Amino acid sequence: MERVTIGVINCNGRDVLPGTLQAIARQTYPVEEVILVDNHSTDGSLEWAQQAYPHVRCVPQAENRGIAWARNYLLQAAQTDYLLLMDDDIVLEPDALERLMDVMRRVPSAAVCHPDIWNRNGSRAWTHYNGGWYHFLAQTISRPEPTEPRPD
Repeated sequence: MERVTIGVINCNGRDVLPGTLQAIARQTYPVEEVILVDNHSTDGSLEWAQQAYPHVRCVPQAENRGIAWARNYLLQAAQTDYLLLMDDDIVLEPDALERLMDVMRRVPSAAVCHPDIWNRNGSRAWTHYNGGWYHFLAQTISRPEPTEPRPD
C-alpha cells in the first residue's frame, strides 16, 4: 500500500478546522502523517489542533507567508510517495483518499489527481480562472516516466 501524507494549510480556521481534522481521522485509507502549516493564526486554531490532535505535526509560522509558500513547504516536508494538499475548510468523505489512490493505481502515467469538490449546500464548486469557469473533477496530469524516482 502506498504511503500518503495529508498537508493542511490553516489560517484562523478555528470554526472549520475541527471538521477537516475529524474527516481526515475517518479516512478508510491509512494516512501516514498529517502536517498542519499554520499561517500565523490569531484565533486559537493552532493551539486547539495541538491539543486535540497531538499526532498532527504542526508547523507554526511567525507571519502569514501565504498559501503558495505553505504548499511548497508541504511538498518538501512530506516523506511519503503521495501528498494530499488541503485547506482548513475542506471536509473529505470517508473514502476520498481511497478513491484518489485508486485513480493513481489505475492510471500509472498520472502525476496528479484531484477530487470532485462540492459546496456545503450541495452544489458543485466552480472556480473562475483566467477568464473562464472550470470544475476540478479527478483531473490527471501525465508525466513521461511514472517509474522515475522522486527527486530529493
